[in-house]
Amino acid sequence: MGSRRSSSARRRRGSKSRCNARSAIAWAAALALAGAADAAADGDAALAAQLAARLHAEVGALRAAAGLAPLAWDAALAAIAAEHSADMARRHYFAHTSPEGVTFQMRYAAANYECRVEVARRIHLGAENIAKREHRVTGRIANASAPWPDTAQLARDIAADWRASAGHRRNLFAPHWRREGIGVHATATEILVTQNFC
Repeated sequence: MGSRRSSSARRRRGSKSRCNARSAIAWAAALALAGAADAAADGDAALAAQLAARLHAEVGALRAAAGLAPLAWDAALAAIAAEHSADMARRHYFAHTSPEGVTFQMRYAAANYECRVEVARRIHLGAENIAKREHRVTGRIANASAPWPDTAQLARDIAADWRASAGHRRNLFAPHWRREGIGVHATATEILVTQNFC
């Protein structure tokens, strides 16, 4: 009897140990997955910032070639731009105006950002360019065969597209703008870019 109790207790302890081991393995796997997701998100954020910086340089080069002053980088405008890019990605639309009718000027106001540039007694309140590229950016997460595109080439392509579009080109080459902010947001299938001026 004493031997059976001892054997039963050993089985319970062994079963409990195996459960604890399985739990520990599952917990470690969950932590590893969370760490990989965080690293991928951090990587995407770093690459998004790199694309924004390279696009800013491309815009500066285009303006310089046209005999215009470069635009200073404005972190507050970049934050407004990044939020709009993220909102378009989250809610699956691509437009200057949100589904509720929020315009870039309203986004400036919501962020307490004032833009008033007077030219020949006319007040300019800012401007906005947007761009979208379809792409898979899951290479680092799932070992897929489509990593982030080359940010230098992507910056050149987007700047060239803006230059080729009449409305975007007006914003790029408006001599009265002094500052810009660019915000990039990437999902698994697309890259969204917003450029705001003042």
